[in-house]
Parts: sequence; C-alpha cells; structure tokens
Amino acid sequence: MMIRWKFIANVAFVMAMIIPGVVSAETIDECRAMLMRGKLQECIDVTAAEIEKGAFGEAWHQLKAEAELESGKYQDAMGTIEAALERYGWSIRLRWLAIQAAPFVGQTERRDTLSEEIAKLVQGSPWRYTDAENLVTLGDFVLYQGADAKQAQDAFYSRARRNNPTHRRPILALGNLALEKRDFQLAAEIFQPALESHAEDPDVAFGLAQAVAGSDPERAQLLLVKTLELNPNHLGALRTQAENLIDGEQYVEAEQVLDKMFAVNPAHPEGGALRAVIAHVQGDQTQEEKSREQAFSHWAENPAVEHLYGRKLSQKYRFAEGAEAQRRALTFDPDHLPAKKQLAQDLLRLGQEEEGWQLADEAYQQDEYDIGMYNLITLREELEQFETIHEGNLLIRMDQRESRIYGHRVARLLAEARDTLCNKYQLDLDDQILVEIFPKQSDFAVRTFGIPGVAGFLGVCFGDVITANSPASQQASPTNLESVLWHEFAHVVTLNKTNNKMPRWLSEGISVYEERQRDSAWGERMSPRYRSMILEGELTPVSELSSAFL
Repeated sequence: MMIRWKFIANVAFVMAMIIPGVVSAETIDECRAMLMRGKLQECIDVTAAEIEKGAFGEAWHQLKAEAELESGKYQDAMGTIEAALERYGWSIRLRWLAIQAAPFVGQTERRDTLSEEIAKLVQGSPWRYTDAENLVTLGDFVLYQGADAKQAQDAFYSRARRNNPTHRRPILALGNLALEKRDFQLAAEIFQPALESHAEDPDVAFGLAQAVAGSDPERAQLLLVKTLELNPNHLGALRTQAENLIDGEQYVEAEQVLDKMFAVNPAHPEGGALRAVIAHVQGDQTQEEKSREQAFSHWAENPAVEHLYGRKLSQKYRFAEGAEAQRRALTFDPDHLPAKKQLAQDLLRLGQEEEGWQLADEAYQQDEYDIGMYNLITLREELEQFETIHEGNLLIRMDQRESRIYGHRVARLLAEARDTLCNKYQLDLDDQILVEIFPKQSDFAVRTFGIPGVAGFLGVCFGDVITANSPASQQASPTNLESVLWHEFAHVVTLNKTNNKMPRWLSEGISVYEERQRDSAWGERMSPRYRSMILEGELTPVSELSSAFL
C-alpha cells in the first residue's frame, strides 16, 4: 500500500509538470531574465510565489535573495537565505550570498562561520559542486579567502567555462577578474566575443565598457548607453555614469543619476559615497555628513565606501583628503587591497615616498597579478638608476645621461620658476618639490597614471610632485622642456595656494599665461583657427571646460 501511494504521488508530480496551468507559466530562466533586466520587484514577487507553491531548487531562493540584496532589502534577503538553508542545507551558493549580506544586517562575524561551512561541504562532497554555477561560486569564495588569482581562475572559472562554454556566469567571472587586476586588454578579449554571443546581456556590455574606457572612451560611452537600454536599473552602469559626470564637474546631472540609483536601492553605499564627494567639493558639510550617514546606514565599517569616496577626491587632486579616506578604509579592514593600492599611489603623488613605496610593496606581495602594482614596482627599479639633483627644496630626478647633458639647466630653470612665481603669488613654499623627468614615455605614464600607453601629456603636476617627459621620449616632434617645466611649476604654485581647490581649467589657464610671461615664444598663442572659433561661437563654454579636459 505504501508503494502504491508513492507511485501515485510521483505520477501526480510528473503530471503537474506537463499539464498547462497546473504550475506557474513563469520559468526559472524567465526569472533570471527579470533580474538581469533590472525588474527586481517583479523577480521578487514571482520567485516568492513559486517558493510559496513549493517550487523545488535552491535557484528560486537565490534569485529572490539576489534581487532583494540589489534592492537594499538586506534583512529580507537574509531571511530568504536562512529559510532556504533549512531545506537546502548543502547549498554553497546560498551561503556565499549570506556572506555578502551578513555585514549589512549586523552579522559581520557570522561570515567566518559561513566560510567554515562552505569549506566542510566542499571537502565532504566535492562531486556535488562541479556545475558552472557552483564552480563560479567557489572561485568567488576562494578569492574572498585570499587565494591566488591564477589558481582560482584555472581551477574554477576556466573549468566552469570549459564545462559550459555558453554560460554567462563563467564569462563574467573571468572578465571581471581581469578588470579587477587592471588587465584591460585581457578583459576586452573576453568580453568582446561574449557580447557577440550575448548581445542582449547588460552585464557583458558593461564589462566591455569598463575594459575599453581608457583606450576608447567614445565606445565605452556607447556601451554604457547600451547597458542602460538593456537594464535601466543597472547599478554598475549608473554608478559609472555618475562618476564620469562628477569628473567633469557636472554635479547637477550627476545628482540626477544618483537619484536613479537610490530609486533602485534607497541606501546604496557607493551612491551615498558619491553624493558625499559632490558635497565635499562644493563645501556643503551638512549634506556631506548626511550622505556619509546614508552610505554607512546598514554597514558602519564598510571599507568600500571610504575607498570610493577617497578615490574620487584624489581624482579631484585632493590627494591629502583621499589618502585620509583610504586610511579609514584600512582601519575598517587592513586587508582591503583597493584601499591599500590607492593609498600607495596617493602618497607617491604627495611626495611621501618612503611610506608610499612600502605600501606598494605590500600590495604587490598580496596581489602579484595587479597590472598597476606590477608596473609601479617595475618602475621603481628604473627610478633607482636615476641621478638626483638637489636645489634648495627642489629634488630633481633624471636619467643619468640626460642629467649630465642638461641637468644643471633644469635645476636653474626650476629655481628661477620657484623664486619668480612664489614671489608673484605671495606663496611661502616650504615643502619639498619632487620633479621626475622620464626618457621613456611608458615610464612617465606608469608613474603618472598607473598604466602605460597614455599618450598626449608632456607633464603633470600633483601639487608637490611634477612628472614630465624628457625630449628623448618625444622623438618625432619634441617640445621645449623648459616651457613644460615652467608651466608645471606654475601649477605647483596655484595648487598649493588653493590647497588643490580650484577648477582644472583655471589652473591650466594660469600656467599657460605664465609660460607666455616668461618667454613670448612659449605656450599657446592666438591662431587663425582660434580666432574663427571665437567669432563663430565654437569655443567650449566655461561651464563645460572641466569636462572638456577629460
């Protein structure tokens, strides 16, 4: 009799799966599409209904929790996960989601327990976790645990892709890992063919946008637009859009984009950090404090908030404030690598070399696959071969051969610039000013921007640090180095005078003016083309000048 009832129950289950109307028309793939398209509440409603009906499979709970996390419904997400674990106690995917949700519900310490549970489950039944979804989850988890990136890539992400070449998750994992290591060429090589086969996937389009942002900004912008067409609520694309507008000092437009982010997640941490950046540069302390409170409202020691806040301030040349933010992030989490890497670069741009190089060493030891850190450590070996010239508070580093030829002229010119411009702008410049002149354009780019291949810059001033290309690096059309150095030293004066709180276009304009004051043959001058632009109204408006520099 028992056997008969089991048979009837099994038949009923099969019939329910094949007879129309017995179960919801919504499939698990349709719910995945809802999540991918940013239809978060719809995804939550449908998955909740299916779970209530008794739909089997951890994926229903996973999708619901992911949609709740993205919406900022952290308590709901943790509740969904905990309820699911009672039924699917073997799930590592649910536990990985719980690790991500835990800090936002005041359960930071629980992450260690969840990590131990994942390790025991995988060690006990490794065969259970060999599908693409679980392999990617394991890759994410071991990286979180501090595993070697190459091993995680080979053992989990690449294996998952070999097992299922068309699955989006392994592709995204591999591409995003390349982005994290700042290997943008590799990221583009992963995302470009993926976009051809996943043309309607907003995450793939967004990945490619990030990969080409430095090499092809116009294409990156088109890909951002495509991402938001596919998913108007894509928080990554909205955040990037807001960052770009902040960089261009288009703060009203940036606020409008942030409003869209908060419509998706009212307490979005990075959104709060970006709003605090806008308030900071506009001198609105009340709004800044309010925005920071919003950013930390669910996780009071979130290092990602301080890291983003500080990184954007550093991009505004507020390196001292940016460095302070990275130190706060490292107080929250001493192993937060993005903050350590950014702090190393901030300190080097502030001229605080001893601590800056020490942090760069530490970051490289922790992450040997980060292209930026590798380039920086390699560059230091080149810098150690440079010759150093001291001239008062000027510290000048040059290639030994070039120093013997014209180093004395560089020192004399910079001393003249210091005395002339500091007197003119009534500035007591007591800080040491570091000037590094590179015979290789790639070395200049690494020291200045962290990556090689950035062309079009003759020199850059960070405040107390100047980097410049030597004439040897400008083989086809060399530029007057003395003009460049005078221009950059004018930046030293104006940035120090204002504590780096001035529009970039104004600082540039003063530097060009001072070039012409020093020597009428230097600097930009009126041309027929400029005259035509003025008369025909083609000049960039002052309100858009900062963004034009981007």
